[in-house]
Amino acid sequence: MPRMVHHVVGLAAAAALCAPTARAQTWRTVDASRQRQSADSVLHVRVEYGAGEVSLAADSTPLLYDVRLRYDAERYAPTRHFDPAARTLTIGLDREGMSRLARARREFGVSDAERGNGTPNRLALGLAPNLPLDLMLNLGAVDADLDLSHLWLDRLVLRSGASDVKLAFGTANPRRLALLEILGGAASIRVSQLGNANAQHVRVRTGAASVDLDFSGAWAGDMTVDLATALGDATVRIPPNVGVRIVMRKLLGDLGSSDLHFTKRDGAYESDNWPDAPHKLTIDARTVLGDLTVRRTTP
Repeated sequence: MPRMVHHVVGLAAAAALCAPTARAQTWRTVDASRQRQSADSVLHVRVEYGAGEVSLAADSTPLLYDVRLRYDAERYAPTRHFDPAARTLTIGLDREGMSRLARARREFGVSDAERGNGTPNRLALGLAPNLPLDLMLNLGAVDADLDLSHLWLDRLVLRSGASDVKLAFGTANPRRLALLEILGGAASIRVSQLGNANAQHVRVRTGAASVDLDFSGAWAGDMTVDLATALGDATVRIPPNVGVRIVMRKLLGDLGSSDLHFTKRDGAYESDNWPDAPHKLTIDARTVLGDLTVRRTTP
């Protein structure tokens, strides 16, 4: 058969595979868990998750971790690995291992809508309470609900591409959280009850994302925040018993509206209760086009 005929037949076969009639997704699940052992003294968790929904919470069963993942096998490839020597759990979901059929559909322009892609991938991750945790979460285009109540955190690094993230510290962290780092690209990031985090230092970097930081909760020590925003706005919510000092460095942004009264002293804005407050929050803020808004929370 001439080479041209071979080529035409190949195109026709690929087009047939990609026809809109083949709209069904190939859903698969990964369920994995590990019993907690007496020797478990720490758990490192690494999550690389490209698209879909993510929920994270303390597990109510005597497990070290409980992973429940549902994904479209034609478009994504999962990774789940536990290294017992390093006490490290790695979870991933990306497009690198998608099937040849899925690659052909992409090449021939069959859209997700034509394939009926209305259901997102879903990851539910349960982690052991009362165990020191080192969490690193790298999220792409994700709706994330991260409830850190009843978890013991030593370190938390959250990187968000175009995600809508809700992060909550519902209970007091019994350990001093040495570093809490949040890096956001677009969409929005909302963190509630940061006072419960028992964090010594918080580092926040955003591009076009809006960020809302609520510092209510049971404060155990003073806190510093390194906040840098480019295009997005930042809102900071401060409890009445916390004094706040803001060093503001801006290009086109500004210190926006506030229901606190500030006194400018030595190049910084200090709340009226700063000298005598039992807990103090120091914010080093840098903005380009966004504004920083400061609010008092209700008791």
